[in-house]
Amino acid sequence: MPALSIQMKREQARGAFRVGHYGRAFSLGTELLRRAPRDAALLEIVGVSASKIGRLEAAEKHLKAVIRLAPDRAPLHQGLAETYHQLNRIDDALREYDRAAKLAPGDIFPITGKAALLERRGDAEGAIELLRSALPRDPSGHAASVLGTALTSLGRHDEAIALLEHYLPVEQIDPKSRAIICRTIARAYEKTGEYEKAFAALEHSNRLHAKPFDRRAYTARIDDLIATFSAQNMAMLARPTKSSDRPAFIACMPRSGSTLAEQIIHAHPNGHGAGEISDIAEIVSDLTESLGSLQVYPDCLGDWTHPHADRLQRGYLDVLRGHSPTASRVVNKHLDNWLHLGMVALLFPGAKVIHTLRDPMDNCFSIYMAAMHTGVYPWSTDLADIAFVYRQHERLMAHWRDTLDLDIHEMSYESFVADPEPAIRGIIDHIGLDWNDRCLRFYESKRDVDTLSYDQVRRPVYNSAVGRWRRYEKHLAPLRRALGLG
Repeated sequence: MPALSIQMKREQARGAFRVGHYGRAFSLGTELLRRAPRDAALLEIVGVSASKIGRLEAAEKHLKAVIRLAPDRAPLHQGLAETYHQLNRIDDALREYDRAAKLAPGDIFPITGKAALLERRGDAEGAIELLRSALPRDPSGHAASVLGTALTSLGRHDEAIALLEHYLPVEQIDPKSRAIICRTIARAYEKTGEYEKAFAALEHSNRLHAKPFDRRAYTARIDDLIATFSAQNMAMLARPTKSSDRPAFIACMPRSGSTLAEQIIHAHPNGHGAGEISDIAEIVSDLTESLGSLQVYPDCLGDWTHPHADRLQRGYLDVLRGHSPTASRVVNKHLDNWLHLGMVALLFPGAKVIHTLRDPMDNCFSIYMAAMHTGVYPWSTDLADIAFVYRQHERLMAHWRDTLDLDIHEMSYESFVADPEPAIRGIIDHIGLDWNDRCLRFYESKRDVDTLSYDQVRRPVYNSAVGRWRRYEKHLAPLRRALGLG
């Protein structure tokens, strides 16, 4: 690559990173790092960008590399902490937040990051104590947003509302913090029965979070997967030489019960929940380069061979051994697994898949209420877009069931809540493990769970989330129409 071209690409990578186009920054930076693998500025761009777009293993690799070159830069430790947070490596994240705070004692974000983790771990009191001293020196509103979450988790809803209402009219608060404050106060309003105020705050939060979403491009993506992973093509595509029944997968829409299903498996002595690990998604993202193809995924599968299948299977099994060297079943619940079941079928023919399902109105509204990563899920802030993706999900899952050599078990969230034991036994039987009564007490597990459902799996089964959308029914006519429900 000519020197001028390299310099232009560097400027393009910096520019993309500066304005938050992290996918492009990651792609350009990765290309440039092949020529300059110890370039600290590029490593930082690639590492932080990877974290922002959910390429978490790549983020850890590059951030650790740049920290070795510049160990005293607090933002690097902050970025690594955020990556560990997403990887559910809570102890590692807490350590990096502490390092960042020590290097930059005036910076509020390591404190709020640590407090958020303490709250998710069930130590809301510890989070509150940490944040009280930080609140007066934080004009951004970020400390207040985390403090409000901690108060709400303890049932101190009126305190949370009184705190956060003070921040809503402050124009200087950055949009991200304002969006989080709106979402937190919406949950508190719901708990106090003020549904009108809750929905208004929720709408405001989603407007602040909103990103462009191209339905036509999304439809074309699903069309390409259906065409490429046809029954005819699947019959011709190579499979690995060896088989393994260790991997299991949860494939579903967000907010449909996947964390519950994973926690049930993790409660079994021979099961392990690996969380939302992105390794299958990364295999897909890197496949064009991995195959040396001139075509993008999924068309690049025209260059797929037995050696590629063997190599990628071995790599994924190595990852699972890192999560648990002894478990008979290791489950991956990445939220994009439903898009990648074609690749799962190529690497692990006959693999066990759990498809969690939920009432479409509850499922879609729960996504709207959640703080999804809008850089990865730009459709998650608009009710009609959420409904559109829900129906695309149904279309693709129907194709997978008809076409792939996968053993797919469907778990209804509503049936689980109504009568947990048969649903729990069905999951354990499906993945081929002997019954163990510990699975009925999945909520007693002390493992860290860092998903939007982290609080749900710490408690026995409850039914308050079933029919939750009806509290907001008069606001949800657009969702009903988009789902085709009238």
